[in-house]
Amino acid sequence: MAEMKTINPYQPPSGAAKIGMFKARAPRPAAPRIISSLLLLLFALGVLLLLNGQFFTNAIIAAAFISLSALPWLSLCYEDDWSKLARLVLIAHLILVAALLFTLPKKYAEQKAFNSRLQKIRTSES
Repeated sequence: MAEMKTINPYQPPSGAAKIGMFKARAPRPAAPRIISSLLLLLFALGVLLLLNGQFFTNAIIAAAFISLSALPWLSLCYEDDWSKLARLVLIAHLILVAALLFTLPKKYAEQKAFNSRLQKIRTSES
């Protein structure tokens, strides 16, 4: 009599699983992406704290760096372990960028007034 093989349909296949033509790969570690995101966010907050009178310019630069710091979290949204936290952090980034962009008209007026006062001081000195 021939022997019957028992196959478990719930067992993963032996060898590398394939998705289409490509082999499935292990997820990349999240730590370097999180660290780079935090460094970009700290740099953006440092730009906001500059006391050079260029409020509008600093806000635009900070918004750009905050947007860049959201990119590593965007890639973490598709990993099972990090998806909920990554979505929450992305929402926080979005709120922060929206708040900066919402205050841009006021910051432009403040920067224009500061620059005009600075120009008056420079012309009166010479």
